[in-house]
Amino acid sequence: MPPGTSGTQVALTPDLLPDDLDPNHLNKSFVQMYNNGGVNAGPTKVSCTSSPYCCPNNASECVLNGSWVFNWLHYTENDNFEYNGKFYNRLDPYLAVATQYGWANYFFQTNEGPSFPAHQFLLSGTSTTTAPPNTLFAGDNPYGAGNVMDNTGCTSPSGEVVKLIDGNGNENTNSPVYPCFEHATLTDLLDNAGLSWKWYANTSGSIWTAPNAIHHICLPVQGNPGHCAGQDWVNNVKPYVGPLGPGMVLTDLGVNGTNHNACQLAAVSWLIPDGGWSDHGGLGGAGLGFGPSWVADIVNAVGGVYYDTSGTKHTTPCPEYWGNTAVLIVWDDWGGWYDHVLPAPNPGVWLDNAQGQCLAPANWGCGYIYGFRVPFMFVSAYTPQQFISGTVSGSGNTCPTGAKFCYDFGSILKFIETNFNLGEIAGQNYHYADHVANPLDSNFYSLPTARTFTPIPAPVPAICFINPNTQNCYLNYTGPLDPDDDASD
Repeated sequence: MPPGTSGTQVALTPDLLPDDLDPNHLNKSFVQMYNNGGVNAGPTKVSCTSSPYCCPNNASECVLNGSWVFNWLHYTENDNFEYNGKFYNRLDPYLAVATQYGWANYFFQTNEGPSFPAHQFLLSGTSTTTAPPNTLFAGDNPYGAGNVMDNTGCTSPSGEVVKLIDGNGNENTNSPVYPCFEHATLTDLLDNAGLSWKWYANTSGSIWTAPNAIHHICLPVQGNPGHCAGQDWVNNVKPYVGPLGPGMVLTDLGVNGTNHNACQLAAVSWLIPDGGWSDHGGLGGAGLGFGPSWVADIVNAVGGVYYDTSGTKHTTPCPEYWGNTAVLIVWDDWGGWYDHVLPAPNPGVWLDNAQGQCLAPANWGCGYIYGFRVPFMFVSAYTPQQFISGTVSGSGNTCPTGAKFCYDFGSILKFIETNFNLGEIAGQNYHYADHVANPLDSNFYSLPTARTFTPIPAPVPAICFINPNTQNCYLNYTGPLDPDDDASD
């Protein structure tokens, strides 16, 4: 606490990372938690010692007596796991990355919904269904036909739909649309500039595979199931399939030195984890909490090193990447967890046209813009050690250090656009999140000369993500998993 202040100290209780606690993170859940920005925002904590206040089967949320109820079931196990005869704290790799490189205190999810629209924003700065001036956003995950986690986007079954949300924040439950959209994305700018890109995905049909919902990238061929046949898709979208299995980005970075694609990293890559190491709640013991190690192994591979299952250090054939690559680490949504820092109209007011006007009543966020904070880390050879953008202040609960230190997904897009001199996604007359977002703090990459790479401790070696069935890696792994099962129906 700041000097001269007083208060009650609350002891923190460790919480098991790969547990079954998966609060709903649909748009309606965000709206309830945000609670119009009131002082008492957030859901009421309920006691699960009394069955009338608990959801059936210990579900993380449900409707009881007409009210939405959240089960805040906390686990008390120490957050350790055993690998190869040793015990590790699951979060150590993240803590090492954050302290070795850069961290943003005020990084907000751009939208107020779950993974499907969030990944659309990460790809193109919008989740609208068509090009501007359309102001209807896809607001939640698709639903309505089969297992949408396995086959969504432009190849999904004909009965699959997604709800739209307007500038007032109203979700249209009567006229949902097929989840196949057509508008510009950041990949179009990269294509026009002759720059390579890759989207590494857990599965082709996942709600995390954003290009599958963009018609001109997918160019769908309908069938049962359908498939994408566009050249952009075939050349640049890399699901975790085939003989290599999950982790193709690691082989492209030269890990294990056996892949002919080694040292073929694209100019811009989106790296989406398999569900088994995504940190997503609701996995039970399936994921084993490998997510932090997966991130650390990628950072190490960019730095030119990796470790085998015996702990022996190796160098990759691609040491040149460390001096010219930035790794931006972010979570796709707020996950159902309330945050006391409210997402007021900073980093900026959502602008739908060149005149800076919302094409809807000018209430908070124009209806669907800016969710709660998500973690963000910046790693490069030019990042000062332990750099934090936006120091913590007790002077308020909304971007207290000033709007310029508040970022969102559009800031990532703007960073790429600026770095490669690409221009903006939506053009001159209308704007997406890349236009209104604050640029990332230049101090994230302010060192005049490149740092020598220091490996990040990663208890689970990189080979385990290339071949999960390797000895002592991921027992009983059966294939890519997408656990984000919040549906809109």
